[in-house]
Amino acid sequence: MRQSPTYPGAGVPDGAEPPQGAFPPPPWAPDSTPWSSSPGPWWPQPSAPSPRRALGRTAVVGIAAACVLAVVVLGGVITGAVALGRAAAESMAGQPAAPLEISAPLDAGGLGEDQGLNGYAARCHDGDMQACDDLYDLSDPMSRYEQYGMTCGGRVKALDIDFCTDLD
Repeated sequence: MRQSPTYPGAGVPDGAEPPQGAFPPPPWAPDSTPWSSSPGPWWPQPSAPSPRRALGRTAVVGIAAACVLAVVVLGGVITGAVALGRAAAESMAGQPAAPLEISAPLDAGGLGEDQGLNGYAARCHDGDMQACDDLYDLSDPMSRYEQYGMTCGGRVKALDIDFCTDLD
């Protein structure tokens, strides 16, 4: 058999309850007796949470419908872009390139004073297409030599072809 706790010096016999107010209540239970089963809070209790406002069923349905609509529109945009790209690729694949207009070479004289580049220009005029490409590569940007090499000696328009050797 379990005995109740005794309090020395109180003059309370074993098993008897002490009178009210005989002992001060512990600091954690200001409203209860020391042998109370619930000691009370040892720290400050959190304040009650603020009440939340729940979304109504109509709002939830509206949000879900907007999400579905956004996905459908995005899918349509992507599908349309892919179809447009395929159509453009198919239409370009069937078309032949525009015919390249080739004319007679221009005179290579008067391009500049550099004897080495003048030699490339003379060979380009005579039909050595590699010399035209070399003249373009070795000349200063925006120079007459570069223009002469870019046009393959005046045979084609500037930038109509990538390399003069493509004409061979």
